Amino acid sequence: MPLDHDRQERLQQLLLNDPQLLADVRDASDATQAASLLAQAATTAGIAVSAPELQAHVDALSPTDLTDDALADVAGGLTQVGRQFLTLFTLGLGCALYDVKQANKPDAH
Repeated sequence: MPLDHDRQERLQQLLLNDPQLLADVRDASDATQAASLLAQAATTAGIAVSAPELQAHVDALSPTDLTDDALADVAGGLTQVGRQFLTLFTLGLGCALYDVKQANKPDAH
């Protein structure tokens, strides 16, 4: 079940204002770990959300099969879990920043 709009916005701001949290969520080994990290930070920031709620939100809004684009993203170093959390909670900003960073790597040209 998707989260309400207010909590989504507050989670987006939390991630945008905490680069280390953003990196930790992005680098999580799986969705359970990413949800746990984000829920823990959210609770500390006064946002009432649990890891199972976050996981259900991501599951409800995520495709079940990988597309060719998603496979290409994974091959580029960003896990599907990281991309899902970045997309859902930063309105794509995190993914755009990641893409810019990847494009500016010396071996990318």
